[in-house]
This record gives sequence, structure tokens and C-alpha cells, in this order.
Amino acid sequence: MVAFLTTFLARAARGLALGALPVACVWSGSGPAAAQVRSQVELPPAPRPVVGRPFVWRLPTGGPAAGTTAARAAGPAAILALARQQFGLTSADSLRFEREEVDARGERHQRYQQWHHGIPVEHGQLTTHYQGIRLAGLSGELKAPPQGVTPRLTEAVARQQALAAVGATRYMWQDPADEAALRLLLHDPTASYFPTGSLTWVEDWLSPIRRGVVLAWRFDIYAAEPLSREWVYVDAATGEVVLRDKLLCTAHSPTAARRTLGPPAAAGPAAATGTFATRYSGSRTGLTSVGANGRYVLRDSTRGGGVFTYDSRRAGSFATWFDFSDNDNNWTAAEHNNARKDNAALDAHWGTQMVYDYWKTVHGRNSFDGVGTPLTSFVHFGSGFENAFWNGRWMAYGDGNRIFTPLTSLDIVGHEIGHGVCQFTAHLVSEGRMRHPAAMNEGFSDIWGACVEHFADSTKDIWEAGNEVTVGGWSMRSLRDPKSSFQPDTYRGQYWVEHIYAAPQHISTILSHWFYLLSEGGTGTNDVGSTYTVAGLGIRRAARIAWHTESLYLTPTSNYPDCYRAALAAATDLYGDDSPEVRASAAAWYAVGVGDAPPQLLTVAPAQGAVGATVLLTGRYFSPVRRVLFNGVHAPDFTVLDSVRLVVRVPVGATTGRVQVVAPMGTATSAADFVVTSQGPPPVITSFSPAAGQRVGATLTITGQELSGTSSVRIGGAPATGVTVQSATRVTAVVPPLAVTGPLTLETPGGIATAPDVCRVLPTVSGFSPISGPVGTRVVVTGTGLTGATAAWVHDSTAALLPGGTAAALTLVVPPAATSGPLRVQTAGGVASSMGVFTVTASVAPVITGFSPATGGPNTTVTIRGTNLLGTDEVRFGGRIVAAGFTVLNDTTLTAVVPLLARTGPITLTTPGGLATSATSFTVTATSCRLTAAIETDGPACVPVGGNLRLRATTQGGALTPTYSVAPLAFAPQPEPDSVAPIFSWGMGATGLPIGFSFQFFGRTVTTFNLSASGNMQFGGREWAAGNYAEVPFPLAPNNFISLAWSGWNPQAGGRIRYGVQGAAPSRQLVVSYYRVPHLLSLYDSLTAQLVLHETSNEIDFIYTSTGQHPMYMTVGAENNTGTVGAQIPGRSGQVLWRADSIAWRLTPASVAAPLTYQWSPTTGLTDTTSATLLVAPTVPTTYTVTIRDGVCIRAASVLVTPAPAAPPAAAPRARCGAGTVTLTATGAPAGGGYEWFADPVSGAVLGTGAGFTTPNLTATTTYYVGTVSAGGCTSATRTPRTALIAAPATVPTAVAAPAALTLGQSTELRVEFPQPGAAYTWRGPGLAAAGAVGARVVAVPPTAGAATYTVTAVAAAMCGAAAPAAVVVTVGTPPVVPVLTGFAPTSGPVGHVVVLNGAGFAAVTSVGFTGPGGATIPAPIRARTATTLTVAVPVGALPGALRLTYAGGTVVSADPFCVELRALGGTGRRCGPGPVVITANGAPAGGSYRWYDVPVGGTPLGVTTTGSFTTPAISATRQFYVAVVAGSGAGACEGLRATVLATIMPVPVPTIGAASSTTFCEGTGLWLYSAGCTEVVWNTGETTWSIFVDSSGTYSFTGTMYGMCPVASDPVEIVVTPHPVATFAYADSLACQGEPDPAPVVSGTPGGRFAATPAGLSLDSLTGAVATAASVPGTYRITYTATTACVDTARLTRGFTVLARPAAPAISQAPGPTGGILLTSSAAVGNQWLFNGVPISGATGPTYLVATSAGNGQYTVLVTDSAGCVSAVSAPATVIITGLADAAAVPTLTLAPNPVALGHPARLTVVGAGAGRAVLVRDVLGRLVSRAALPAPAAGASVVEVPTRGLTPGVYTLSVGERTCRLVVE
Repeated sequence: MVAFLTTFLARAARGLALGALPVACVWSGSGPAAAQVRSQVELPPAPRPVVGRPFVWRLPTGGPAAGTTAARAAGPAAILALARQQFGLTSADSLRFEREEVDARGERHQRYQQWHHGIPVEHGQLTTHYQGIRLAGLSGELKAPPQGVTPRLTEAVARQQALAAVGATRYMWQDPADEAALRLLLHDPTASYFPTGSLTWVEDWLSPIRRGVVLAWRFDIYAAEPLSREWVYVDAATGEVVLRDKLLCTAHSPTAARRTLGPPAAAGPAAATGTFATRYSGSRTGLTSVGANGRYVLRDSTRGGGVFTYDSRRAGSFATWFDFSDNDNNWTAAEHNNARKDNAALDAHWGTQMVYDYWKTVHGRNSFDGVGTPLTSFVHFGSGFENAFWNGRWMAYGDGNRIFTPLTSLDIVGHEIGHGVCQFTAHLVSEGRMRHPAAMNEGFSDIWGACVEHFADSTKDIWEAGNEVTVGGWSMRSLRDPKSSFQPDTYRGQYWVEHIYAAPQHISTILSHWFYLLSEGGTGTNDVGSTYTVAGLGIRRAARIAWHTESLYLTPTSNYPDCYRAALAAATDLYGDDSPEVRASAAAWYAVGVGDAPPQLLTVAPAQGAVGATVLLTGRYFSPVRRVLFNGVHAPDFTVLDSVRLVVRVPVGATTGRVQVVAPMGTATSAADFVVTSQGPPPVITSFSPAAGQRVGATLTITGQELSGTSSVRIGGAPATGVTVQSATRVTAVVPPLAVTGPLTLETPGGIATAPDVCRVLPTVSGFSPISGPVGTRVVVTGTGLTGATAAWVHDSTAALLPGGTAAALTLVVPPAATSGPLRVQTAGGVASSMGVFTVTASVAPVITGFSPATGGPNTTVTIRGTNLLGTDEVRFGGRIVAAGFTVLNDTTLTAVVPLLARTGPITLTTPGGLATSATSFTVTATSCRLTAAIETDGPACVPVGGNLRLRATTQGGALTPTYSVAPLAFAPQPEPDSVAPIFSWGMGATGLPIGFSFQFFGRTVTTFNLSASGNMQFGGREWAAGNYAEVPFPLAPNNFISLAWSGWNPQAGGRIRYGVQGAAPSRQLVVSYYRVPHLLSLYDSLTAQLVLHETSNEIDFIYTSTGQHPMYMTVGAENNTGTVGAQIPGRSGQVLWRADSIAWRLTPASVAAPLTYQWSPTTGLTDTTSATLLVAPTVPTTYTVTIRDGVCIRAASVLVTPAPAAPPAAAPRARCGAGTVTLTATGAPAGGGYEWFADPVSGAVLGTGAGFTTPNLTATTTYYVGTVSAGGCTSATRTPRTALIAAPATVPTAVAAPAALTLGQSTELRVEFPQPGAAYTWRGPGLAAAGAVGARVVAVPPTAGAATYTVTAVAAAMCGAAAPAAVVVTVGTPPVVPVLTGFAPTSGPVGHVVVLNGAGFAAVTSVGFTGPGGATIPAPIRARTATTLTVAVPVGALPGALRLTYAGGTVVSADPFCVELRALGGTGRRCGPGPVVITANGAPAGGSYRWYDVPVGGTPLGVTTTGSFTTPAISATRQFYVAVVAGSGAGACEGLRATVLATIMPVPVPTIGAASSTTFCEGTGLWLYSAGCTEVVWNTGETTWSIFVDSSGTYSFTGTMYGMCPVASDPVEIVVTPHPVATFAYADSLACQGEPDPAPVVSGTPGGRFAATPAGLSLDSLTGAVATAASVPGTYRITYTATTACVDTARLTRGFTVLARPAAPAISQAPGPTGGILLTSSAAVGNQWLFNGVPISGATGPTYLVATSAGNGQYTVLVTDSAGCVSAVSAPATVIITGLADAAAVPTLTLAPNPVALGHPARLTVVGAGAGRAVLVRDVLGRLVSRAALPAPAAGASVVEVPTRGLTPGVYTLSVGERTCRLVVE
């Protein structure tokens, strides 16, 4: 046990350090119940959430165990990461944000819906709970759907299965009348009852074999005959129905629904106040409206989307309905208490209005769904229908028959609408096998029915449900006493029935009775034997806890234990940990048989330790423990492991003292002190780096002294991660996600050190979503270090930040005039900018489609519906008055508050997209008083002795008061007015100046004003002095002013001040102008600015051209006449230096909550009588009253405060002799007060009252505790112990001697067996230490041999006397004979072997023993004995070692050991593939060893090991080895028998990758790859799942483990993703001439396609796209390239291409030249190029060419290029021969070598047949002459000349001698 505890504590300590253990304070149930509450329901401990069950997981406030990094970051991505970590969610799972709720304390709760593979998971949800910016907890229920499931059933087939399961004879969609009625009621022309299916993941609740989560089709089936409505879920693979969730919720049968309803009803006519003679609630007033026929009807459009009550006229459907009507709005009993019982409709209508008002006033909820959906009721539903129900959209009320009268009483109306509330919050399901959620759905509806009754008419008996509608007045259910209606008040107690055929209402009373006890309190013993006392909180606080529980914590499948945990979490959220409300909620649950008994602390281990040490506490009922204290010091780092174990770290500041665990049901204290050992020296932080700050996730280095014991580091209060102690002077830590700029602290056992400087946490922006949108778009920015962001920008425009930002995410709103650009965020740590750009898109014009209610006074909330409402920056009522406040919910809905001074008229709103105006007018009614007042206290209204009580005045529905909203204005100064203000120096002013029109200033009409040189305008006041005025508003005078730039301006030094009215009514403006008015302290600073007051709109403009060169203290703003309300330009006050140039602002009338004034009475003893909160400490019972005024009405609230009495004085114990009762007494109660007796000093149930308390029959001394109770019900802060002492009569003791037989000289212990508590014992006899030795244990040494007799006498407490003595006899013998052992044979052998011992004196031997484990002695039975021999057998368990002979006088040990031949226990060994194998064995004794062999007998050991492990030589196949254990060492070593050990060689195959289909597939699809037969799979993609989904080309493989140990690697699989075809091609030129080289395109898209051209005439290669120009007809064509791949898709691209006609080949004519030679003429006038012997002649581009001499003899051709660049074919050649005297010589021959010739080297030209001096001409390809030479005289008949190439470029050249030519190639 010690070893286990040491190991456990070490692991627990590591868990606390790493955050690996389950977090603390998971209030999840209890362990086994105590004896007195053995049948109390036991809640299974749930230290951390699990998949598939509802959970409530609370995160502690600090310490390393506070949770994972993901949990603390609290952003959406971090929440998903945490969910994946805790629940094993896969990458296919996601969490989608649904909504955010803000509770009564302003704390946020965000709900997420689980999705899997893009399909919602039914009942899968997660809610995050925040306290400020800290993530305080999680709750919800998440599921684990399977992978790779696709639907096999179509929607149509699944629908048929669903309909078959319902089995109705007629459905609602089959009746055209019902369909038409639905469309009319919902104002939706497309609405239908026809059930369309949607896919969802849902848990299988109905199959005989539960299969977990399946993919299912979900249908809303509404049947008409028989009437039913339910969600039916059909398995999409098998067609089985897996869940049926009923939607019809009745007053006394099954339960509720959810889902989105249709749009609200259109706004109705103006409301009118009617008087109702109701059936059940007497005379009431309510709102109606005038119908089409001029009569009043039960329609109220002022509450949300409206309250509408219709007459079904006993029809059993909603196909037709009619209005109830009255001619004068006085609905009298004479008219409506008729045979049809129409007055029941008045109850339904008025009751529904009260229900709406209750939810709106008390819980701030707009209708049952929170968005103002209409509340529609159908009265007289069905013929004799004995029920009422909620159908998921509206209420239906039957008239009753024999059992009920019309079911429209106030509590039933509240009950039915309560089902609608549940539908849109917890949605507790009502499937037959899930009784608890269905029962709780009913229980909550009963709770809300009682709350509505208390709200509307507290005189009703609110705790009896339905008692007004039953024939005979009996209750359907009793919340006060459920058993009176034969329903249970205890979980699994009397009347508890839980089977699938029982109505859920039958066990709903567990919840509703809990609520009753929580509200009213109570004492008693429940059906499972638990005694309880509950201190009632009152219905108001109880309702807050119940609503918080239902709306924020429960999930669809929650059961009663889940509800218990949720209620404790809710009470903690609202009232704080360990508050009276938490304790009362726990006690009430305990009273109904759910929850934990008070905790019990049994052990603390270890019992001492230093600060930071880890301690294990054991006990009972630990699951709900909230706090652990060490001598009163809170230990924040503790972890509840289960209901009986808890680990905790000793906190800093702890001192030696008791340990306490605190739970809602009480406190348990350790029996002994925990000793806190040395704490060590205090730490000191001298510096940290980087000093400029660090980002989240980066490392911070801390230096200082005494840092060795650092256990935690906090940055801005957030615990850092990765804390590493590097030395006594150096620690490193990682900045955590929740860190904010703030103090840096470090904790060691010696204390807490704080750095001298603030540690800055630098923000980062990692992304945002969406990436584009119009003005008004809400953009979620993600990153790190974003907590406490103070500003944000979209590009350069300042954006508004929405509340609720976290360290990892915040939301900003795209501001007006924003342009595209990066996003920036500023925190205390700095400014961070996004890498990406947010694109601001154009705004679309808004449209108002409707609003509700249609009428209302100031302070009324109006819901406006339309389109394109994002970015709304202004809302007006009546076209002129700006709305007091508005909230844009989404692009189609916003809410606005009707302002003061609003006018009847259309509603208008403006967005960046334009102006929208409603089609109808909003009717403004008179302001009504809606103020409510109450006084709250922290627990009972009692003042403890020496303390005080905090009273808090709370209000709801206060009035509005006028104010102004501030917004920037485009700078546009007005023309300077003409009137000169008579102000000539500083400190002066002008009074009574005319405004020129009536101006509304803070709701008051003013027509004149006073003007000061100091830059302010006043209405009635005359404050001229230069003001360094502070912030506005400020209650001290002056008030009632507009300050342009209140400071010391001096018009005497220059400038001018003018005023005047401009424009025409009703849009006139008063302009007050200050022009270059110098400042009193600086003539270089002057004021040029204007104040503009606008007629009608009552707006105020502040326009600044300049306030001077230097910043100054100046106040800007406006303040009302009392100094209680004001509007100030941000950053412009008398406490801030500022200046302004070319800037303007506008103040627009608006409304805010009116200031409240408080007046407390009586004032005696109060230091403050006008605050909302105060402390009181009366010495006598006092009723305190607070009167609250909001300017419209006055409300008062009172509370009786009673001083807590002192505890009774101490008193001596009361005693009695023997078992029985004891009467204890107390004194000291105040007059009229009393006493309460308890078994516990701080908690527990009241056992009795009165000055005397008679205990139960006691058998042992027991301490009770008594407190005093005042007449007002206050109890003393402490309880006084009273002890009942039970003194038992003395009994004859039982005396025992050990040993009872001994040898002379030895001692014996004399003791009393089972001594009597409190008794004294006296011994007498020989050899005692003293005569008359006293005590329950004494020692005696008998002085002589023989029999020694001893007696003992028992004496009890004085009043119970003595008993007769008892005696014990001790036999004293003489010393025995000592035996001698000389040897034994054999000296070795196995167990069971016979051994003969030799020696003498063996008659005295009493036993023979062999050596056993740990040196123990193993006895061996003596088989034969003589005086000199003993025969024994080796016993089981014997080990090698000495033999021991025991005799009466001692033990004889053999000199030599006996070798026990032990048998080893062989194990096995395995390895993957050939090689050495590690094999194992056991059986060696302590200190022994193992010898390993490869033969069964003989042989040489392969090795010797001291452990049971040996590595064999390398082997390639499985084989046997052998092992023997060896005891001892050296010559005394003893080898045992050998055992076989098998070394197994496991072949390692190469695993294959399985593919769900072909490995070649089309782009846009994918493929599942599987790893067959392997574990610990790691794919080369990094994924670690058994299968992966691939959708891109590549090689895929994995590594893994086979047989649990062999690492393997698969062969790779090549995935080929065939892309979709892309038709992309292009020609170098889209023009081509006939006859040009054939152009071909370049295909850059998918190759292998086909080309085609239109129209016909283009010669096109369909494979290559090459155009044969010569074969093509000139013209313009469209060439299309069509690409197709195996993916079936086809891509096409068409481009234009033009073939130009080739010009005709020209003709050449010859004629004599004008001066000789031959003149060649082309038939083309332009574009010619002449060629000589096929070589172009340079410059010969005219229409003629002259051949002058015979040197030009040869062939001439010409070609033509037209204007388009097309070249003709070459003309027919013309041969020119010019003869003459010099030309008669023979034609020469030319030879050229080398040819080709290298550049720079000469070529040798040999000419035969030409005379000397003939020219050698060299031309390039264009015919240009590049060199020439003359032939030398022939030698041997030939002339040779070198043709140089230096200076030429590589290419082809023409050499000619006369008419002879040849080609030369230069390289």
C-alpha cells in the first residue's frame, strides 16, 4: 500500500504540473451513500466529460491544473481543438456557432452545434461559459458518428418508412384547407405540412440492439387522424425507425419539439385596452384591436410579434378559425359566460399576455423563441377535447367534458408556452425510452406555470397545477406535495413509475418539487431515508436558477442527475461558488433524492509536507467539492479524481492546521493537523527578457533570486505553460494564450514574487472571416494576445469592436466609408496587422418589409424586418427623431427602441446602401411606467454578530431620458452670420440672445441662449469664467450648456464673435461663430469655430477650422439642466490636451436609460442613503425601504432585516449511566426567539427546536450543537457544542496472558480483552512492577516455577461503580534441553524430497524448518523421530539455505545449507524477423540468478543473468532454449531444474494498401485508402488514422506496427488524379498568307484534343492544329480546340484565324536599255524584288531592272509583296545574254575549297577559262556586295585567288566570276 501510495502521489503530482489530470471542481455526482442515506441516488463520478453523455465541466480559476492550452485560449478554433482532445472528435467533425446568450450578470454563454462530414449531429452541442474573458466551463453533449457512411435509402423510400411507423389514417398535408390555413397563419405562400427529409446523425434509441450513432433521414410528420406530430428518424442504411421525438406537448401527456418557425405575423391594427370578465381570474384588463367589421377582437400587436387568440369552433384542426369579438371592448360575463364558454378565450388571451410580460420582464426573453415570434392560441379546439397542447408552433385549448372545464387557466397557459421555451433552449426530447428528459420538460413547464401565476396574481395557489380547471377542484399535479396527487416527491421513491408506457408527467414532480423547496424551503425525511433541511430562496431567485439551468446547461437527453449538476453550475454562475444559493440548490436536490450527502474526510496522506507538495485526500461524497482549505488558506490546485479521492497541492501561505473540503452540502474537516514543513526563502524577480514584450507561444526568460522551487508563473493573471527552472536565478516560461499585458508573477514554496515592470503581451492577427463584405459586416479576427483590444481598423477606418472578444478571437464591424485593406487591432501590448486584405464590397439599398409591434410608447422595443440591413447607422421614428438605440441582429432583422419625443409616422433607416422607409406608420402612444423594484440580499436578510448585511436595490423596465449620440461630420463651415455678440473681453458674456426658433435641448424647449467669451453657450446659466471644466456630465453647476471649446478666450485681444439665423423654416439654423479669437495665455493660439443648432431635427454641429497651434485643455459637449446626462466629443475634455483643425462632429438627439435616484429609509445608522447598494447593521429588527424614481414613475421595495442572535453560552456535559436518552439544554435566545439543534457544527439538518433537546437513544458519548434563532428567523453565526456523556456500568473484564506458558525468567503481558471505554483497571499478582498495577495492559515476570495467578478489577465512572474481578493463570516451566544437529543427508533435492537429520537430543525438537523467501522459515512436518534422527520432506516454498530446529528454549541452525533444487518458470520471447531474441523467465529467489542453455540437460551455459531476461544469439527461425534458477553464489550456489523457453521469430510481411476503388480517378472526387492489419499507422501525409481520404495525385504509403510489435512499411500506391480537361492553345500569329510555312499552335492545356475550323475552306490538321496555308482558301476562320479526358468532361476554346490571299506571280518583259543593255520590266507596279540566278539583288525593288553589260548575263526573276505582307510566287525566269567583243571567251568553271570554311580562314577559288583581271564578286544572301577581287594571270591554265572571310558573319555567300556563280558557306 505504501509503494502504491508513493507511486500514485508521484503520478498525481506530474498530472497537476502538466494539466494532465482531470480538472478540479467537476460537480458530477457521488460515490456510495452513507448508511443513513443508503438508498439515496448515487451519481456516477464524472471527473471529465465523455462522448455520448451530457456533461457539466467546470474549469478552476488558476493553477497548472486549470486546463489545457486550448481550453484557456477560448477562441472558436481553440474550442474545437479542446473538443477533439477531450472527446476524440476527428477532422470530419466541426463545431458551428449557433448563438450567444448573456445572463443576468452580463456573463456570456456561447452554443455550438456539432457537424460530422457536413451533416448536423442530432443532440450534439457544446456550450462555453465565460466569466469576463475567462473560459469558466463547458457543458453539452457530443457524439461519435461512424466514418465512411453514405445513405442507401432515398428520401422518398425513407419517408414511406416513417409514415408506416406513424400509421395515421390522414395527414395534415392531405387536406387543402389545412395547407391553406398554414400559409395564411405563417404569412408564407410556400408553407406546407408535407414532410421533407433532411439527413442527420442521430443515436439509435429504438432498435433491439442499440447501434450507437447512425445516419438517418429526419421527417416532421403531422397526422390529423389520430392527432399527433413528431420528428421521425429513419436509418438511411436499413430503413429502421431509430427515434420518434413527439412534438405535441399536452397539459397531462407527452412532450415537446423545436426547430425554426415561420416568420412573425404581420403587424396588426392599433391596440386598445379592454376589460375582461375572465372565467378563472376575475376582472382583468388587456390589449385588443379593432377588427375589419369594426368590432374589437382578441389581437394584440404590441407584444413581440403579437398575441392572437382565435375560435376553433370545436374543429379538431387548424383549417378554419374565427375571431372572438365584442362591440365595446367591455367583455362582460353576461356576453361571454355563455353556453359555449367563450369567457375561456379571455383567460387564454390575458394569460398569454401575462406569459409574454413575465418572460420579457423577468428574463428579458422576447416571446418563447427569443426573437418575437407571435403567440397564437386556438380556443374551443375539438369537440369535448379534454386537454391542451403546444404543437411546436402555437397553443390549442380544449373545452373539457366530464373531467375538465375549458383548459385555459393562467398556469396551464404558462405551462403550454413553457414547452415552446424548452423547444428553443434545452429541447428535452420525449422518446418513449428516454423518460427523464420528457419528464423534465413537463416539470419545467409546471415551474413556469407557477412563476407566471406568481407574477400576474400572487393570490392564487401557485403550487397546485391545473386545480382551477378540474371538475371538483383537484390538482393535476402538486408542486408542494406531489404525493397528494399520487406522484413521487423522491427520485425512485413511492409512486415512482419508469417504463415506456408511463406518461412523463408522472415523474415530472421530482423537478417541480425541487423548485418548490428551493423557493419555499422545507425540512423532513424523504422516501430513501435522507433527512434534509432546505433554506428557501424565494421564487424570484429560484426562477433565475431554473431558467439558467434550462437555457444554458441542459441538453436534449439530460436526465435528473444531469439536471442536478446543471443546477449547481447555474447557481454558481449567478451567485458565486459556495453561495447560499448553491447550498440551497444542492439541499433541495438532496431532499428529492438526487445528489450527494455532506462530504466525509477520512485520511490525509502524507500528513506533512512543504508548500507545493501533492497530498491525497480520501473520504466520501467528494464529487461536488468546491474548495479545499489548509488551515483556512484556499488551495486553488486540486483535482477530484472520483467520489472518494482527491489530490491537492499545498498552497502558498498555508500553515500547520486542519484540512477541510467544502461542498454544497457541508464541510468536512480532517481529524488531525496537516503539518506544513519549511517553506523556504521568498523569491525575487529582478528582470525579464525580452523587456519589450513577447507574443503568445514564445518563451520569456525571468531572472532573480531564490527561484529554484518555482511551481507556476502568471502573466497578467494567466498561468504560463512550459515553466522550466534552469537555476536558482533563472526560469523560463511560455506565454499562454490567455495572457494579457499585466503583472508578471512567480510562485515558489517561499511565496509569490512580482516583476518590477509590467509584462507586455504582443498581439498577432493570423486570419479573419469573412474575407469580404459591405459596410456593417461582422468580421471575426483570429490570432493571439487579443484580450482587451481597445481599437481596430479596416484599412484606415476605425471599426467598432463588439463585446465578447477573447484572447484568440474578436469581432469588429466594417465601418462606413471603409476601403479595402488590411485589418489592424490594438491592445495594451501594441498593434497587430493582418497579412491579408479585407475587401469592402458595395452596399445594396435596404428595404423594410415589416415591423412589430405596430404601436408603443417610448422605451418600446420594435423588431424591424427587411433585407440588406447590415451597416444600418440610423433609425428614425416619424422621420425625424433618431431611435434611442438599435441592434442589428442580422441582414434581415434589427431591433430599435422607441425614443422620447418620437412621433407617429413611418420608420426609416439608413445604411451605406441608401434609405429605407416602412410602408406603414408606427403609432406612438403615451409613455407608460414600466419600472419594477426589488431588494436582493446575499442569503437570508440577517445580520451576523459584529458584521453587516449588503442590500442591493434592483430594477427593470426603467424610463428613458433624452441625450445625444456623437458622430463625425464632414467639415463644411457655414457662412459667418451678421449679428455681433456684445462680448468684448475674456470673462464676459451676453444674455438673452434669440435662437430664432424653438429648439429642443435634452427634451426641454428653449428659445434664447446666453453666450460666453469662454467658448460655451448656456440656457439659463451665466457662467462666463474661463473653464478648465472636467468631463460631462458633471452634477455641480454650471449645467444646461453647450460647450464649443470651453477655455480662456479673449476677444479683447482680437477676433470676433457673431451669431445669426440662416435658412428657412422648418430647416433653419442658428450659427454661432468664433473667428480668430485669441487665447488668454497665448496670442498665437486663436479659436476659429462654429456652433450650429438645427431646427426640427434638433441636431447640434461642432465645426472647427482651428483651435490654435498648441494643444490646450478645452471641454467639448452638451449637458442637461441637472448635470446628470451629457454628451461629450470623445477625447475632448478639460482634462486632456488637444487641438483641432478642419474637423467637425454632430450631436443627434437620442435616448438613454434615465438616471435612477434611490432613497433609503429609515436613515438611522446609515452613512449613505442614496446609493443602489448599502451595508446595514441594525441592532433590532428593522424594515428597510428603498424608493426609486426614474423621472416617470416611483416604485418602492422593502425588506425586513433581523440581527443574528449570539450563540448560546457554553455548558458542562450532561451524563448518564448506560445507554439511553439525554436531555440537553440551552440558554441565551433573544426575546421571541428559539433554538435549533444539529449534529454538525456548520451544516446538516435541524434535529430539534426549543430550549431543551432530548437525544435519541445513545450508546456512546455524542456531541450536539445548538444555535439561536431570532423572532425574524435569523440564526446565530456559530453553534455551541453540547455533549451527552454516556458512562457505561462496569462489566467483568476478560483477562488474557500472552504467553500463558513460559520458562522461568521470561515475562508475560497481561491485558484486558476489549477494554470498556472510560473504565479503570487494577491488577494484582506475583512479579508485577508495582502492587496494584493500573491499566488495560501490564507486564509481569513470575518469580517462581509453577502456576502464577493474576486478578484484575474494573472500575467505571464514579456514578456507575465497580465490577467483580477476573483471574488468569500463567504456567511457569523450567529451561528445556538443547538439541544438537551434526548433519543431514542428502544435502540437496527438490520439493517433496526426503531428508534425514542426524544429531542428539531430538526429543526436545518441536519443529523443523527450511529457509523461505526473505529469510522466513518454512516448517516441514516431522515424518519420523528418534533421539538421534529426524526424517522430514522438503516443503513447498522452501529455498536454499540453513535448516532450523525449534525447541522450547530456542532455535538451532545448521552450519551448512540445504540446496533446494528450484524449477524455473519459463516465459517466451518474440522478435520481428531474424536476429537475437529477448526471452524471459522467473522463479529465482531473492539474490538468485538464472543460467541459460540451448540443451535440456548438460552443456555449457550460454549466459548467466541476475534478472529473468536474456538475449539469445541471432537466430533465423523459432527454437527452444532452457533456463535454470540458481540460489546462492560461489561454492554454495544451487542450480535448479531447467525449464523450456520458446524464442519465436515472427515473419514480417509487407502490408498492402487497400483502395475503395480505382487508384486513377477524376479531379474533384477522391478515394479512401486503408491500412490493412496494422496498428499505430502513420501515413506519409502525416495522418494517423486507419484510413485516409486522398484527392490529389502522388505516391502514398504508411508505416505501422503488426502483431503489436513489428514495425512495417507498406509498398507505395500511386494515385493518379485525372484533371478536368483544359482547352488552351494559341498561334504565334493569327494571320497567315497563302503559301507561307504552315503555322501550328502551342497547346498549353490538356494535350491530345482535336482541332476543327469553321467555315469550310481552311486546310487544318485536326491532330496538330497546323494550317496548310497553300491549300487553304483565303478568309477568316474560327478554330476550336476540344479537349476530353477520362473524366468525361469536355473543354473547348475557340480562336480566330485569317488566311490572306497570295498576290499573283508577276511577268517579266525585256527591251533594249535606253543607253544599252537590256531593260527588264515587272508587270507589278510596286512591291517588287528582283533576283539574279535566284539570289535577291540588293536594292532592286522597282518595277524595272537594267542589265548593262554581259557581266549580268543570267536568269532573272521577280516576286511581289503586297500591302498585307504576302509574297507572290516567283515569276517565270527571263534569261539575259549580252554579247560583245570581250564576251566571246569561253564560260569559265569555278572550284572552291574548303567549303564550308571556318570563319576567319580564307577559301581558295580556282577559275579555269577566265582571263586575268576578271572580277571575283562576293555577295550575301540579300545580294549585297561584301568584297571583290581580281583574278591573277592563269598558271597552268587556272587562276587561283584566296577569298578572305575575316570581317564576315557566319552564313551563305555567293561568289561570281562573270556569269558563273558558286555558294560559299562560312561557319
